[in-house]
Amino acid sequence: MSPRFEWEASNGERSRCLNAMANVAVLEAAARETTELLLQNACFRRYAPGEVLYREGEPATAVFFLVDGVLRIFQTSARGVEYSPKIFRATCHLGDLPMLAGFPDYRSSVAALTPAIAAAVPAALVEERLRLDHALCFDWLRLMARKHAMTMDSDRQSVFGGLMARVANVLLSYADVFGQPGRRVITIDHPLSYQRLAEQVGCTRRGAINAMQTLVERGAAQTGSDGWAIEEQLLRESLTPGRLGVAYTDRRDPDES
Repeated sequence: MSPRFEWEASNGERSRCLNAMANVAVLEAAARETTELLLQNACFRRYAPGEVLYREGEPATAVFFLVDGVLRIFQTSARGVEYSPKIFRATCHLGDLPMLAGFPDYRSSVAALTPAIAAAVPAALVEERLRLDHALCFDWLRLMARKHAMTMDSDRQSVFGGLMARVANVLLSYADVFGQPGRRVITIDHPLSYQRLAEQVGCTRRGAINAMQTLVERGAAQTGSDGWAIEEQLLRESLTPGRLGVAYTDRRDPDES
């Protein structure tokens, strides 16, 4: 069996995708047999911005390895309001929680923020290798705990900081992923309209407008011809303490011990 590509990938593209997946952090300590089996059973697909990888409630049949691009995880209320608790950037793995928890379906939806490439691997195969490959299992546990710790921080800020903290999380995450550093501010080089912001923080468009107006008045954000820019330090200092930002990658951050 060999990996599948759902587009006419060149040899160079195939090599880059396979290499990126083989070097995802969760596979660093995996046995060679494990990595080869996962690669052989992987189905690589390109995703356009806005395209959904999987939706909440769908059968959780695959684990995904993001090898290029940025995704957002989101949940939708009965009224159709969306909330994004986390943004994923390559390289990382996702969609594994139902498998680990024994749930039959995905608990959230995931869509591409930028052009992205992800590999889907049968969840049953991943579970089998976790039972047999102890090094893989330990690293998987470590990264799952890291995701959970970030989710706890985000939840705390959402509860105690409310809408303003959720807006700050999204702005800081976009600045982290799409930011163009300046002398005093970071310009977010990615479209972020009031409507898109509202969809990611779980509020109405009017609520997003009011929140951004407040941040502008505080001097923590500003708008211009190139889009939003933030005063990162001021934004962090003026809101709920803790690790603001919901951008996640399996790669270890430089400031982590």
